Amino acid sequence: MSSIARQNPGPAGMFGKLEPLGPLGRSLGLGLAWLLLYLAGPGIVTGNGLFLLAPFGVGVWALFASRPGRWSFWIEVALGCAAWCGICSWAAKVHWSSLLFIGPGFGLYYASAGALLRRLSVRYPLVIAAPAAWLGIETLRTVLEPPFGLSWMRLGIHAHDVPWLAGSARVYGVFGLTYVLVAAGAGLAQWGRAAALEGAERRAHRRWALAGGGGPLLLALVLSFATEPPEFERGPRVLLVQPAIPQQRKMQSRTFDDLYLEGMALTRHGLDEAKRAGEPPADIVAWGESMLPLFAIDPGLRAAVQQGARPAPWIDAVFDERLIDGWEQLETDWVRRGLLPGASGGQGMLPPGAVFLSGVEVLLARDGLIGRQNAITLWGANGTRTAHVGKKHLVPGAETMLGLERFAPVRKTIFALAGYVPDLLEHRGSRRLSFTDRRGREFTLSASVCFDNAYDGAFVEPLLEGPLDFHFVASNEAWFRGDQEQDQMIAFSRLAAISTGRSIVRATNSGVTAVVDPAGREVARLVVGGRDREVAGTLRADVPVPTVAGRSSQTPYVRSWRLWPSIALLWPLALLLAPRRRRAGNREPAQG
Repeated sequence: MSSIARQNPGPAGMFGKLEPLGPLGRSLGLGLAWLLLYLAGPGIVTGNGLFLLAPFGVGVWALFASRPGRWSFWIEVALGCAAWCGICSWAAKVHWSSLLFIGPGFGLYYASAGALLRRLSVRYPLVIAAPAAWLGIETLRTVLEPPFGLSWMRLGIHAHDVPWLAGSARVYGVFGLTYVLVAAGAGLAQWGRAAALEGAERRAHRRWALAGGGGPLLLALVLSFATEPPEFERGPRVLLVQPAIPQQRKMQSRTFDDLYLEGMALTRHGLDEAKRAGEPPADIVAWGESMLPLFAIDPGLRAAVQQGARPAPWIDAVFDERLIDGWEQLETDWVRRGLLPGASGGQGMLPPGAVFLSGVEVLLARDGLIGRQNAITLWGANGTRTAHVGKKHLVPGAETMLGLERFAPVRKTIFALAGYVPDLLEHRGSRRLSFTDRRGREFTLSASVCFDNAYDGAFVEPLLEGPLDFHFVASNEAWFRGDQEQDQMIAFSRLAAISTGRSIVRATNSGVTAVVDPAGREVARLVVGGRDREVAGTLRADVPVPTVAGRSSQTPYVRSWRLWPSIALLWPLALLLAPRRRRAGNREPAQG
């Protein structure tokens, strides 16, 4: 007997209600689906992932999650929790307790997607119901900030290294890629379900499978070749420094001098290698996230201290003008005298005219309190420090307690676990930095720190402000030794480059240091002794930038960026609220 309850076919009723699925069958079927999706991810089996497993995985999900049955929601919570604990297992390297939030959180999201699919699949074919349910829920957890959401490993990310598919992200970003992959998987499921039917119903299901599953793939192919990144040319030459300092050492304040000296020694080694190879001098020397081990002083901090600004009550430190003087003097000694010859009478080690770009913690005052910000800042060739760009998306439990740090029991608990109170300040304002290279050319870059790399807005918003040449990401990733987090991050960067039409320069402490061009192709990746992570070395490369004519260009996705989340969220709602059409003689089948 078919698993589809028999009824008179009609525009709104031909797909029918499905017979219930038992707990064991649901567990086995959805367990297979999540296993395929887990194995498809970057860094699990291969560095780039196994793309073809993703549509098959989501197709199996559509087949089994669309069936009603006992305990369906809670079975899906448990399986989604287990799968996402595997996908995000890198989080346990910071602390195992993070998976107590990540796993159940994702489990609830994808159980909700299953519940939504069951509502929609009664009235619509799988190729409409499954993409609406999956994309709607995925978008919801993407647009909500942690701890309520998490923009990580959206389904479309699996297409990052498939040029004929990833190129279409210039039109609709990861949102569109997710739709294409879910539709393809649902098309396979629809075709498979048709095997249990006969006559007109079988033909109808197969027509929907071909049109709704194959049509989006064909569209993606056309868009990938019909759209192109802006014309680009050779831009500034970068020297990216990756010291591969273990996180335990990085967090020990007594080693700050040593960390600086190691960074300096590696920088000098890279400059010497370039000189011996006859390469042109670097225009930019870049260190990764917080790799300059000092506190940079925000220009407004001194005045704020004079007006009474003080640190939060839980910070056992005295912030006065003498402390500010000390940090500013250290910045002068380490950066202006140690690195920049134009600021130190020719004594700095960098090539004349080169600029220095680095992750650094910034001390600033906000709302009368002195706080820290995980930031990126740039020093011009003459030693002038530009405005800094801080991290916007903070990691709960590691960088922010979302206001809970105000309560003493919470502070004591987190301090016992982490050794510090996560109370960093998020960035507000522009994310753009500008500089002039050694040949007098002016460039503007966007700056993002680590976790920002997973969010589209970090790359789109700076382009909406005006002409932009490339993106810069400073990351650490020393927490995540030997796991898939680093491969997932480079996948995010690759699709961000494609969807915005700008190169991405990644400088990390211990992750994947690379330059990606506007088409998503790697220009260069740091590899030492056959390894591309957890190794010390330097990477030298020219950054592709738009020509003068293309500098102000925006991809279709950048221009329409704000529309896509709304479309993805409203689509399933519109399907649910659409009036139900029936033909005379049709009756609603009984729920099995």
